[in-house]
Amino acid sequence: MGQRTLPSATLSISLAGASLHSVTPCTPVHAPAPPDHRMQWGCRGCGIDFPLLAVCTCVCVCACCLALCHLAVLCSALGAAAGADEVAVETCSFSKYAGFTGVRLGWTVVPKKLRYADGSSVHADWNRVMTTCFNGASNIVQAGGLACLQPEGLKEMYGLINFYKENATILKKTFQEMGFEVFGGEDAPYVWVGFPGKPSWDVFAEILEKCNIVTTPGSGFGPAGEGFVRASAFGSRDNIMEAVRRFKEVYGKQ
Repeated sequence: MGQRTLPSATLSISLAGASLHSVTPCTPVHAPAPPDHRMQWGCRGCGIDFPLLAVCTCVCVCACCLALCHLAVLCSALGAAAGADEVAVETCSFSKYAGFTGVRLGWTVVPKKLRYADGSSVHADWNRVMTTCFNGASNIVQAGGLACLQPEGLKEMYGLINFYKENATILKKTFQEMGFEVFGGEDAPYVWVGFPGKPSWDVFAEILEKCNIVTTPGSGFGPAGEGFVRASAFGSRDNIMEAVRRFKEVYGKQ
């Protein structure tokens, strides 16, 4: 099965490489959108060039952060948009919605109207890949996903999402007050903090040594992440506030 391309008005898909070809810039530095796209968003939280994205001709959002993103309403409505079933593939998961990060349960909508440039079916290729390489999620994992979609489960999920968004707001405000350049913290549970002129791994080591806090070096997400570290909002409120105290103790006087 070779690589095929979608019509020029859409993003190209390489099923052989199991990836979507799109512009997904690292959070701190946003590359310009292609000339035939009216607008394009990369993931504003993770900064990873993910193979799993919610995509249409003008939207590209990382599915892992979709739960905490105010663009989720737009992305989840792809199937309802006129003509979307001819240009879009929508993928999402329970990763951030329900803390299923290690459980791995999600879904993909591949419209049957979606075609490659040669007229062949994207849906047929996708079905072939899935039925050949994947045996399906286990029963217990599926049961967990179904429970999440019940009224009580949805209530719990969105309550947890709001809690983590509050954590992210606390972290972002803290770094901004200390004078750092900050990205994220609004559409994802991560905050990117800039340390101009310093390699990401050196900043990571410095924070680990002086604050006893583990961050993520931005360079691990690509060249655009160099000079940044990523702080996570996943944690208890007590731990977040303790991290804030330590950051301020070390960097608040700079």
